[in-house]
Amino acid sequence: MSFAFIEAEKASFSISGMCRALGVSQSGFFAWRGRPACQRQKRDCRACRRPQAPLFSIQIHLKGHFRVPNDDIMTVKELADYLKIAEKTAYRFASEGKVPGFRVGSAWRFRKGEINRWIAQQEQEGKQK
Repeated sequence: MSFAFIEAEKASFSISGMCRALGVSQSGFFAWRGRPACQRQKRDCRACRRPQAPLFSIQIHLKGHFRVPNDDIMTVKELADYLKIAEKTAYRFASEGKVPGFRVGSAWRFRKGEINRWIAQQEQEGKQK
């Protein structure tokens, strides 16, 4: 499963850094990429009617269930990166209600579509001044 994670996140992080953090070798990762799917993966793909779907595709197969990654929901850190502001500023904006968001327990979450609409609204207000 570590190799599938590295494959899925290689656009965001360096392969060497992830291999080091997960305690796997780079050579093992690259060898894994070249291997054909095992019998269990082939059987699972036939069972879910998704022929030869890779483990790291849009839906990740975990213990008989499918989990669809939700790129629409952002954390405070992701919001700060998206808006190119400090994480502390993003948290303050959320606490003061300046950006549209919601809490999950004690953690803030933000819908990307609502943030995009908020940005457009901020642009319009800036033009009117």
